[in-house]
Amino acid sequence: MNINAINLYLEANGVTVSGSTDSYYRLNGESTFKAWYVDGVAQPTNDDLSSYTTTALATEAAAQVLENRRKEYPPMADYLDGIVKEDTDQVAAYVAACKAVKDKYPKE
Repeated sequence: MNINAINLYLEANGVTVSGSTDSYYRLNGESTFKAWYVDGVAQPTNDDLSSYTTTALATEAAAQVLENRRKEYPPMADYLDGIVKEDTDQVAAYVAACKAVKDKYPKE
């Protein structure tokens, strides 16, 4: 079970998850619920969670792309230094490096 999918299910049913999920539910390993503590919202089945899992996985993948890009982008100081010095080659090299990172980690 995907924790983010469970949280999306809760949010879709009017429950905003804040803090630890232990006050809402507990999992027994990764595939079943050990306990469900949400009054007024039925414990979801795997079928209930399937569409939320798709959304959660897409969101997680998009977040990973952004994190990978963040780690590999050149420092912004290089760009600003090129602007201040009016060094068009330095600015072009910065832009090319950023484009290379975007090509390496495309958004889906």
